[in-house]
Amino acid sequence: MLTTAVAVLAAIALLLPGFIVVEVAIARGARSSRSDLELALRALAYALIVHLAFGWWTASLVERVGPVAEWDEHVGALSLYTGVVLVVVPILLGLFSATCSPASKAAMAHRRCGRRRSVPGRRAMPMTSCFNESAQTVRG
Repeated sequence: MLTTAVAVLAAIALLLPGFIVVEVAIARGARSSRSDLELALRALAYALIVHLAFGWWTASLVERVGPVAEWDEHVGALSLYTGVVLVVVPILLGLFSATCSPASKAAMAHRRCGRRRSVPGRRAMPMTSCFNESAQTVRG
């Protein structure tokens, strides 16, 4: 039987990757705010994707570690799993999902136009050609 602390940690480990992905995607994305229901459903979907992708590692870790009393002997393996599956992979997935959306492509093109005008030694780009380039980037 799991103790309350272990059950809470398991619930956090189950849901944390999805919420990290969503928060990173929102922070890096250009889309307006979303409803709470959409955010929760997106977080659950991303958590499911992450845990399905790394289910093999989770299963092998559970077999190796064993009961809760033996966790202190496997701190390195548990730390590596926590760092990779629960933190690094969700951050990378959030960055990837933020850069692949059409709204973020438009925002990146707009930022790129702004950077071109502010670079010393480079001639300013006319706004019409800059926005035409942005439109082509988003369309194609």
